This record gives sequence, structure tokens and C-alpha cells, in this order.
Amino acid sequence: MAFKFGAASNISLESPERMFLDFSDRVFKGLLTHQGHVLTEYQQKAMSSSNVAIKLPTGSGKTLVGTLIAEWRRRKEHERVVYVCPTHQLAHQVVEEARGKYGFGESIAAFVGKKSSYKPEDKGRFQSGDVIAVTTYGGLFNAKTFFDEPHLLIFDDAHAAENYMTQHWSLQIERVSHKALFAVLTEILSPCLSALDVKTLRDDAQTSGDMSWVDMVATQFIRSIEPQLIAALDEHLAGDDLRWRWQEVRGHLAACRFYISAGEILIRPLVPPTMRYSPFAKAKQRIFMSATLGEGGDLERVTGVPKITRLSVSEDFNAQGVGRRFFLMPGKALAEEEQNALQCAAIEEAKKAVVLVPDFRRAAVVEAEIASTIQYPVFNAKQIEESKAPFVEAEAAVAVLANRYDGIDFADDQCRLLVMRDLPSASNLQERFLQSRMSAGLLLADRIKTRFVQAVGRCTRSATDYSAVILLGENLHTYISKKETRTALHPELQAEITFGMSESGTAEEMLDNLRIFYARGEEWKAADNQIRRLRGEAVQTTLPALDQLREAASQEVAFQYALWDNNPEAALEAAKKILTILQDGGLKGYRALWNYLAGDAASQVTASGLSDLSSAAREYYRMAAKSAPSVHWFRDLSNDRGAPAEEEARPGSTAAPLIERLEQRFAELGTRHDEKFVKVEKAILESIDQDEHKAFERGQKELGSLLGFEAGNEETNAAPDGWWIADDTFAIVFEDYTEAQPDSTLGVVKARQVASHPIWLRNRFKFTDKTQILPVLVSGIKGADDDAALHLGDVAFWNSEEFRVWAKNAVSVIRSLRTSYPGPGDLFWREDAMAAYAANGLDPLSLRQRLTPLKSATTF
Repeated sequence: MAFKFGAASNISLESPERMFLDFSDRVFKGLLTHQGHVLTEYQQKAMSSSNVAIKLPTGSGKTLVGTLIAEWRRRKEHERVVYVCPTHQLAHQVVEEARGKYGFGESIAAFVGKKSSYKPEDKGRFQSGDVIAVTTYGGLFNAKTFFDEPHLLIFDDAHAAENYMTQHWSLQIERVSHKALFAVLTEILSPCLSALDVKTLRDDAQTSGDMSWVDMVATQFIRSIEPQLIAALDEHLAGDDLRWRWQEVRGHLAACRFYISAGEILIRPLVPPTMRYSPFAKAKQRIFMSATLGEGGDLERVTGVPKITRLSVSEDFNAQGVGRRFFLMPGKALAEEEQNALQCAAIEEAKKAVVLVPDFRRAAVVEAEIASTIQYPVFNAKQIEESKAPFVEAEAAVAVLANRYDGIDFADDQCRLLVMRDLPSASNLQERFLQSRMSAGLLLADRIKTRFVQAVGRCTRSATDYSAVILLGENLHTYISKKETRTALHPELQAEITFGMSESGTAEEMLDNLRIFYARGEEWKAADNQIRRLRGEAVQTTLPALDQLREAASQEVAFQYALWDNNPEAALEAAKKILTILQDGGLKGYRALWNYLAGDAASQVTASGLSDLSSAAREYYRMAAKSAPSVHWFRDLSNDRGAPAEEEARPGSTAAPLIERLEQRFAELGTRHDEKFVKVEKAILESIDQDEHKAFERGQKELGSLLGFEAGNEETNAAPDGWWIADDTFAIVFEDYTEAQPDSTLGVVKARQVASHPIWLRNRFKFTDKTQILPVLVSGIKGADDDAALHLGDVAFWNSEEFRVWAKNAVSVIRSLRTSYPGPGDLFWREDAMAAYAANGLDPLSLRQRLTPLKSATTF
């Protein structure tokens, strides 16, 4: 006879821990001490908090803690619970662990893929509160989510939520996939941009410098073209997958930022307005779980939540790291080709490897390297996110993951080798703008550290796990070589990196050490003891300005919601509070951004007719321009376009746009090895020493490019011999008459030619009258014929020998700056570089003062 019992459950709901003890089907024997600590702290301190963050290190059983809270609240409070993961694969993994290891049975289910593919019975059970729904960020944040009224939201890997959450309000118009719309938007935006920026957006042929370029279009400029933008986006996105994202931001353009680059135009809010998204906002509680939450208020910025209650395990649990990593840093001693060869040799040794890269362009480079050498099967992130099984089951394979530093784990024998290519410093245009244009490195430092820590832990997921980690790329090596970077890391990670740096020698030595590491024998045990000794000596420090950034975060979120709700007055008040908080000298660039945003809010107040704050707006814009001189449109907004005396008095301030491009050149040439730089240096010095005009022009162009000018030449009729463009305020156009005899004079034909060059350059780049274009004759001649002199009133003369002396000193200055270069976006280095340009006459202001027009002179 079958058992017949009532429906009431006898499982204890006194606490999540007691409930778990009643799960008779669990394989996992019991909670660990730190897990019980967090659950108790949650029950005592955070049950009624709307937003809770739980920090649990990798390997500490974060999934069990999260699912236990989910199940306990589902049973005790009769709540609809959604557990959110970054990928499909992780969603399925959470369900499998909860059912197979933790004894949840059918009370948890995966909701992944299209809404139409969800099982009807699971949908009904979720609505009645009988099952935990495990889905992805995309499953929750979309136009027609199934989860429209959840009570509890639990976000796994919350540190990675920024791109997932913001994507709901991000409109990415890519040059390749939205070619027609990209071209239309370029033309609509062109009145708001400099001539150089318009050229970069229009040209299909992109240089490496173009690909690094990013800027933001001021909201005040956008207001003048908003009807055209809306009409174009409505038309082009009517049948596009982006149309629902466009509808999210269409009525809030004044609350969004417009970022432009050679390959993409991005429209998005500074902070995701998640609290204006009903499924997120109406939940009774939101729990954010992560192995690292950051210390500078980043969690609030990436989630759009102003205040979050934080819980974490005890410091004792954090004393040791998770697993063991053996770091190899080939960039310390090997050239680029040798590093790539070592990467492939190491993959052959391990048979399986995960390669992390910042973007798809570099993913293609890695795939090509593998295809041309070891020819292992390659899996991309999309394939791995669906299922790791094909990669795990393959005898030899490589997973190349672009911009994926978390959310995909490879525990134990799934993979023992991780290759990290380049620093994950900026994962979207907003971050690139903050780093390269605003020098807001301190803001991103905590975020970059989090990404780095998460990245190097992809293949060590428990206390007994181990993997080798190869770090490749100029910026990554520069980053990890800095003592202040390493000391901000966990002592265990500090020790592993320090040991790895000391053991990174020749390719043969590193491969031998790799084999020793995999063998796990007595030699490695001695090395392991050395790492533990280094761990005991390591002291972890705090990144600078985190307290101010943390305090400002809630006001940054408030600013965003005020603009989203069309309340610019409240936004201005929030911006004022932020500017009061951000006082650290290293935050100067970030303060410049907030001065601009305060000015924008004041401008919106004026435009709304609430009050005339135009004078206040101009003052905020002026302060922004003073702190960030390379952003020319700050001066445009302040109606202070003519480089005021106060700004020109600052050493080298006119060199600001050159210094930004100089950083791009350093990225191309590298700073850890001289190989590429000395080739360029040699080519410049040898070329400018020649009188043959084509060789001299070649060296002159390369010199201008090295200095940070937009340098070029063309072999077309009437074209000048070359040009250096600083920005849309100043350019030099050259006529190189170096083959002329020293005792000769300039004829009228050549004089007319050099005098006409500014017209040619103005037409070529569509410069307006506000651009000063200085024609310069470079030669060793003694003067001009009388009839030629009549055409030289606006032409400057630069003696070719004097130019060579100046050029050689310029190359020496660049070499010196390269030696001290700490990495992209460093505010203090930029100021030192601008001062060096001024001291050596390399900045536009110095060149204008040096190269005075001839005023119809007949002798030079």
C-alpha cells in the first residue's frame, strides 16, 4: 500500500543552515565554517535590506550559499526567486550542483535561451513560487523578460555585471555590422566634431592610431541635432535587433553619453538606471555575490544601486589563496616573436589552454598564431558558454575568449594552462574614454585589479587546484611590474607573481620550469615553499583615493537618476557634492569629467527655462578645460576657444593632444624592449640627415608621428611635402627644399607653391577658418628672389640644419619620456611630458613662436 501523507513539509526553516541539514538527498556532507558564518550574518543583519552584497572568495562555495538563501526564502517567505548567472553554461552548472550535490531536487530549474523554450511546467511552478529560476543576465534584462515580478534577485559574479546590466541601455552602432547607419550618424554628428575626428569616422582605412582613438560628444551639441538623430535611428533600427535597446534610451538622450570611435558609436548612460527597470526595482531584495566586490564604490556604479549592505567571510579565511598558480612572464627577457613561440610551445606541453584577450581583433591574432603552428582546435567564448564539454573532452584544444575575464571556469584537469594576453584595462568605449581622454586611472584601477584577479583564477577553482599562467603583452607586463600594483593584490597572489618574475628567464628555462611544475615532484615542493615564504613577507596595501571614490559613488548614481527623470536641478546638486568629495590630486582627470557633467546639468536647467545658469555652466566647463586641456570641446563649451592666456601660461598645455597620441605610439612600439623603437629612431635620424628630398620627407613624417602629430604626405599634384596636425586649432604644412644649394635663392614658382599649401590642407581635411595652418619652408638657401618674396608674407622659414638639430633633440626627449612612461592615462606623467615638450620647444605654442612668417623678406 502506497504511503499517504499530508502536504505540509517537516523541513526546518529556522535558518538556511538548519534547512540544509534536513535535505536528505544531498551528497555534500555539511556547510563549512565560513559558509555558516555568512549565512548567519545574512540572517541577523541583512534579511530586511533591499540590497545586499556577499563577498566569498573563489573556491569558498559561493554557489551553495547563494542557492541556500534562495531556497530558504522561497520556502519561508513564499517568494518568487531568480538566480542570475553570466552564461548559459553557468546557469546549467548551478542547477546541476544544487540538484546533484546539495539535494534541492526539482525545486530549482534552468530558464535559459528564448522565453518560448522555457518548459511550461517550470513557468507555472515559478509563478506559484514552487521553483527557483536560474537564468542569465540577458534573461532578466531584456525587452520582454519572463521574470516581470520577482521577489528576490540573486546575482552571481556581480563584479562582472556592468556590461551585462548596462547593455540593456546601451546602443552600440558598429561600423562593420551597421555600415549605413554608422555613415549617416557620422554626417549628422560632423558639425559637432573636429575635422580630424570627422575624417577618422568617414575613412574605412584605419590606422592603429585611429583604432585607439575615442571621444565623447557633448550633450549640449547633441541637443542641436537631436531630431535628426532620432529620425535616423528610428528608420535604420526599425527591423534591427537593437530596436528594443533604442526604445529604452530614445526618450532619455539628455541623460546619456555619446561616445565615438573609429569602429563604433556608443550611446549609453554613465550609470545603468536599473532602478527604473521594473523587474529589478520592484524586487523586495537584490543580492550581489562575488569573489571580489571592489573597494571604491564600483559595485554601486555598475549596478545602479546607491547603497548596498556588504557581508563577507572572516579575514582568517582570506589569509590563504585558492589553489596554486605558477606565473611565467616572457616579456621580461624575450622579444615579441619569441614570446609567441613560447606560448605555442607551452600549449603543446599542456595540451589544453585557455587564452584570454581583451577583444575580438586580438582573438583573431591568437587564432592565426595557433593555426600557423600547433594547429589545435580552437573554441570561442560563445561555444564555451553554451557547453564546455567539447573543449573538456578534446585531447588537445585551445579556448580563445575575448573580453571574458570571469564567468567561465576550468577546474582541475579541465585545463592546467592559462594565457593572458594584454591588460583588461577598458572593456567598452566609456572606460576607454575615461582612461585615455580623462586620465581617470584611479577610478578604473580597482576595476582593472578585479578583472586581473578574476582572470588569473580561471583555472584554479579550489584549494587543491593548480595551473600555470603566462602573462603576455606590453601593458600587462608594465602593469604587473609596478610595485604599487602588486602590493594591492592578495599576499598569496603577490608571492606567486614575485616568484614567477624571478624565474622568468630564457624560453628553454621557462619551459623546463613548466615541466617541473606539472610533475609536482620534490623540485616543485621546494618552489612551493619559497612562494609560501614570500607570502608571509607580503603586505597588502590599499589603492589610492578609494575612500573618496566610495563616498562619491552614491551621488554619482543619484546624478544619473536625476537626469533620467528629467530633473537637471537635482543632478546639478549631486554633481556639486561629488566635486566636493573628489579632492585627491590623482583624481584631477575624473574631477574634470564631473566639472563637465555639472556644466551639462546647469545647461539643461537653463534650456528647460527653470533658471538661467548659463554663467555657472561656462565656469564649470572652464574648470573642466583647465584640468583636461586635450579635450578641445571643453573650451568650445566655455566659449573660451582661443587658448586663454592662463592656459597658454601652463608649460606645454598645447601639447596635450600630442601626448595622448604619443601614448598610442608607445603602445605600438613597446616600452619594455627597444627593438621597435630603435628601428624608428634610426630611420628618422638617418632620413633627416639626407638632403635628397624624398628621404628627408620620409624622416620628417615619421618624426611628426613619433611626436604625436597627425603626420602625413601625399604623392599627388600640388600636394605639400608633408604636414603635422596638432588638432583643429594648429597645423604645419611643409615644403622641403633640401636639395637646393646653400648659395641659391627661392624662385617665384616655388614661393607660390609653398604659399598655397594651407589652402590645399584646409580643403583636404575640411578645416574651418579657426584652424591656423602655418606654411613652413625647410631649406638651406640664403633667401628669395624679389618677385618670389611677394608671396612669402605668411610663410615661415626653417633652416634645414637647424631643423636637424631640433629634430635630434626631439627624438632624445621622446626616448627619455619613453623610459619614464608608466602606462596609459597616467595624469602625472602626462603633465611631466607636457612640461618636457615646452622646455624643448616641441609643443604647438613653442613652434608658433619659433616659426614666424617671413613678411616678404628676401634674405633668410
